[in-house]
Amino acid sequence: MLMSGDAHQLLRLYVRDHHAASVAGVALVQRCARNNADTGYEAELFELAEAIADDQRSLKEAMDGWLDVSASLVRVTAARMGELLARLKANGRITTYSPSSRVVELEALVAGVSSKRQLWRCLAAVAEHDVSLADPVTAARFTALEAGAALQLDRLVNLHRQATEAAFVGDRLASN
Repeated sequence: MLMSGDAHQLLRLYVRDHHAASVAGVALVQRCARNNADTGYEAELFELAEAIADDQRSLKEAMDGWLDVSASLVRVTAARMGELLARLKANGRITTYSPSSRVVELEALVAGVSSKRQLWRCLAAVAEHDVSLADPVTAARFTALEAGAALQLDRLVNLHRQATEAAFVGDRLASN
């Protein structure tokens, strides 16, 4: 089956949106890893930052080769600005990193990786059904990327649970 021109254009827009979101996501996970240097979160966050950046490169490769679509400068710029503005959120502290900041950042990363997982699932489905765009190897690669995103998601959910307990539960338990 071949994708219609309209469907292909919609897919290109969809992928551009995901690429722009990945720019913000990579910046966020790298910042979160740096902010958690010398903590129990550091090693896992740096590993996740590397994996998420690798996924962004995989998306860019798919855009360049498979879909023949370029990144949107407007979308990427908006995503970068949004990530920078998100740093201004109130966290109960003026100049230092807060445990609640970690919780919020991890929640944003959970949302982003969940969305990325759906992207890979979508692209695998398209690759399986549109022979003009892909082949079984491409579909299998997207399926593998989805599985990798699922593992990243599990790790982030676990980190979020730990961060939530440390930020909001740990002190209360110590005082009771």
